[in-house]
Amino acid sequence: MMSRSLVPAALMLALAFTSGCRHGADSSSFSFSGSISSTDAVMGAVTEGDRAGVFVAGGPTSLDTMTRWFEGDAAELETGIEKDGWIVDATRNEAVLGKPLIGQLVSPANETYSFSLATATGGTIEGLYSTLDAGCITGVVVRATLPGQDPELQGVWCSSNGAIDAVAPVASPVALVDGAITISVDAPAGVRELQVRPYLP
Repeated sequence: MMSRSLVPAALMLALAFTSGCRHGADSSSFSFSGSISSTDAVMGAVTEGDRAGVFVAGGPTSLDTMTRWFEGDAAELETGIEKDGWIVDATRNEAVLGKPLIGQLVSPANETYSFSLATATGGTIEGLYSTLDAGCITGVVVRATLPGQDPELQGVWCSSNGAIDAVAPVASPVALVDGAITISVDAPAGVRELQVRPYLP
């Protein structure tokens, strides 16, 4: 089941999503993705103008505990965006193409996890994706691994009634078709396919 802290965050983001959150990329948006140290969770982040959004996609051992969205002013990202006792802060380097987003994620128990997220450049599939489904925002992180290897996808589906599950790409390797990635999820009502698109805060 979903971590109790994920539901309020997801519902708040769902309201923002339906009231004007846009998909796509423009010259003022920068996307980052990568792993989180000492965990099986990954992180995607996007800054667009004065806004920032961060998604932590938990893995098999951290799905319930670490999965969550953070959203706020881009300036807050450097001092820390808090959500349900968790804090994410990072140094933004979007003014320099190719520089990583470096920071830390701190749990309510003061456990600190570091990260260095690679910048997604034009023509690549890496980055943060999302879609609104079942009253909750599904988040998907696509990140590069080793040179010459296909990008990896890790994401989490959720519903407004508290269900949560990992998602998987339909295509292998992960493919962006008409601006979207098709994923599958074993939801309570059965296996479903969804399309996720580049997230903007």
